Amino acid sequence: MSGAGSLSGAGSLPGAGSLPGASSVPGAPSGAPKRGALRRLASYSFIAIPAAFAAIYVIMSNMDAYGTGMLTSIILLCCVGLVIVVGGIVAIVASLGDLRTAKQSGDRRAYSKKRDSMGWATVGVLMIAAPTFFYLVPAAWDLFDGSQTRTVTSCSYDQDIVSRSRIPRDDTSFNNHFHMRFEDGTRHTFSIRTQSRDISRLSGIMQPLYQACVLNPDKTPLTIDVYMHSMVLEDVRLS
Repeated sequence: MSGAGSLSGAGSLPGAGSLPGASSVPGAPSGAPKRGALRRLASYSFIAIPAAFAAIYVIMSNMDAYGTGMLTSIILLCCVGLVIVVGGIVAIVASLGDLRTAKQSGDRRAYSKKRDSMGWATVGVLMIAAPTFFYLVPAAWDLFDGSQTRTVTSCSYDQDIVSRSRIPRDDTSFNNHFHMRFEDGTRHTFSIRTQSRDISRLSGIMQPLYQACVLNPDKTPLTIDVYMHSMVLEDVRLS
């Protein structure tokens, strides 16, 4: 009979170290932590996006009609727009896993629904991103460069009414358009919205604009300080 010494010893058994580790188990969801993080970010974006729209309303309600205040408000609006764009992108990327799952399950109806939702979300993000960058780049450039002085050789004026329905009352304002011709022959129209139809009683840059463009159109030269990239008036003086 074979002795105990001829039996395979415990040391010859496969050790625990030779067993496949958890990391080598087939089918382990290696991308699960990343998808989980994206889902958490997506849940935050659903809160951030409505908050961003509320911030847009507050900024626009208190937006200056000209000057550095207007330029700063434009930049703030664009930053809020960036928050909405980033939140939308995170939500879209987080939905890719659900779209892939619906496709693999063979549920065509669920797949089509998720695909269409992602398509519309992408269109919405692009529609917000386009004006955001369109206004942000020149405004940021102007904030860095500062305003520039230009000489206006002639100026004319017209006005139109803007009516908007608001709660608790309707809001009526007036767009005042100042059509200027510069010394180099170029032209530009600056529009300033006011709550009053009669701009002769308004202070600030409205007084020289009223005298040059309303009382003496095309006869009184002006000197203006303007942010050239976003074309926002900073100051106006009678020459």
